[in-house]
Amino acid sequence: MTRTSVSGEKGKIMTNLLILTVGTGTAGAHSDLASGLCRTLELLAPRKFWLIPSSSPDSLAIADLIAEGQAAFAGRFPLEHPDDLECSRQHIRTVISRVRKQVKKEERLLVNPTSGTKQMTAAATLAALDEQIGDIVFTTGERSDGVVKTGTERMTFFNPAGYFLERDMALAREFFNAGDFYAAERILKPYNVTSTKEYTTAYTCHHWRRFDYDRAKTYDKALENRSPRDIVADILAWSDHALRHDDPDGSFRLTYKALEHAARLFLEEKTGLNPDANGRYKAADIAGLRTTFVPEGRNREITLGLQNIVKILNDLGHPFGTGFDRKVKDFCDIRNDATHDLRPVSKKEAQDFLHLARARIGITPTPIPESL
Repeated sequence: MTRTSVSGEKGKIMTNLLILTVGTGTAGAHSDLASGLCRTLELLAPRKFWLIPSSSPDSLAIADLIAEGQAAFAGRFPLEHPDDLECSRQHIRTVISRVRKQVKKEERLLVNPTSGTKQMTAAATLAALDEQIGDIVFTTGERSDGVVKTGTERMTFFNPAGYFLERDMALAREFFNAGDFYAAERILKPYNVTSTKEYTTAYTCHHWRRFDYDRAKTYDKALENRSPRDIVADILAWSDHALRHDDPDGSFRLTYKALEHAARLFLEEKTGLNPDANGRYKAADIAGLRTTFVPEGRNREITLGLQNIVKILNDLGHPFGTGFDRKVKDFCDIRNDATHDLRPVSKKEAQDFLHLARARIGITPTPIPESL
């Protein structure tokens, strides 16, 4: 038998492994099932092939007839319940899982579900999609007596790439809308060429929410060189996002972080002082402001927490400091309790804290993508 192969990309000749379902067929004046399936093997010329007949004597006999004299025949896996769709699907999935271990580099595993009961055909197609087989191939041609006429057989390939893209895009949107950007990014990574916008949006949001600007700016140049005011706006946006995605604890932490960054921003704008890369200020510079806050100890550099910066800004008459009232301080105490103890934050607490913080900070949150 002359061996031919299916051409791959750029004309490269590829060998195949083949799984072929086998029914009982309807013989006629111009056709018979065994001849048709043998012709299928001639056209596809697999390196190895496996047969999945039903357990009926007729189907097993046809499988034996097809396999006879075929050096590429590697075995058969009879179906006990060919009229049961789910049993057939699970059986064929198991076969595919076993066979795919023998696929070599640059080979393709093909599934031909043309023959068999309607349940077998449907089950083989579903199983191939479940296992993400690269190609499903059908034997087609001129029909006579309800089957393809012998000698007219040709192969019709179904590439499930479009099906997988549609399925994965829907799943990625579900994850994205639920706030799980990492899962959405992972699902879309294989499609980052054909679905660049969706993939890059998920990738950007995943790293942006972590404030990993070095990675986030890879696909969004607007995230380059974020100013302190931009960062406060980002933090407020992600706090609101967490609140809307059933994460009041995350929202509460981010709101507190927004207050901290806003306090440093306003201190810099008011005094020209800003911390070094490690968040430390020169003690002499802070003492030189002549406020009621006096640095303790003899360290030349000090860190300033939110409460100390608020105290300084209050003494300097900055609105952020003077407006930092008891309500805001109480919420900050809740944050400290939640940080050091098992103290979940309620949704209302997170909402009220964010509302107060936004009013005290006075910076509009950054617009962030709401969907892919």
